[in-house]
Amino acid sequence: MTGILKGDDANTIVTAVGGTDYEFPLVFNSPLSRTANIISISTSSALVSGFLTSSDWTSFNNKISSSSLTATTPLNYDSATGIFTISQASSSVSGYLSSSDWNSFNNKMGSSTISSLTTNYIPKWTGSIFNNSLIFDDGFNIGIGSSSPNWKLSVSGPVAAEYFIATSTTATSTFAGGALFATGAGNLGIGTTSPSQKLSVDGNGYFTGTLGIKAAPNSSYGINYYSATLSGQRGINLDMTAPSSAM
Repeated sequence: MTGILKGDDANTIVTAVGGTDYEFPLVFNSPLSRTANIISISTSSALVSGFLTSSDWTSFNNKISSSSLTATTPLNYDSATGIFTISQASSSVSGYLSSSDWNSFNNKMGSSTISSLTTNYIPKWTGSIFNNSLIFDDGFNIGIGSSSPNWKLSVSGPVAAEYFIATSTTATSTFAGGALFATGAGNLGIGTTSPSQKLSVDGNGYFTGTLGIKAAPNSSYGINYYSATLSGQRGINLDMTAPSSAM
């Protein structure tokens, strides 16, 4: 025979039955433990299961229960699980900013760099902020140095250019005061807005140099005129430096 033995009423040695003739040995699972005849339990912590101290009980008792929590947009709260969630932000949804969106927004200009701009002025970058340029666009006309352009291009101040090209054959050009007027046909008027010739002058003329008519100017004469249609292809030379008669 093996195991725990006992004597019966007939003075016979037999095997004892556990749970009837004797108690099974006690087994202790965590957080209980046994050392010799001492049964103990550890204090609970973040890593150890055990009993709750009175100070921990007070701390935990003052905490908010999951069922009493709520959340407002963009946060969402599930009271059944105690889990908070937040959606990703978009053009129609408030929420968290993704890393890709952050990089996109981070590369944009801040409002402080453009707050000083004025309506209709084309901005220019100064190296640190945007500022008004000299160019004004009201949607119809462009002004340079002018905030009230009356024409497609209005410039306030001197203009230096190598040349201008006019593409219209019907439009006219008038300079300040109407002293100089150019037509699309290529006629230029001085003092007149209806030049019929390449040069039409309304008023007196004064030349400090020489004038050539169908001939190159000659410094020896005030007026140098030549016509091949005259008999003998003769011309007229007028020395105006010291005239002795009217003609």
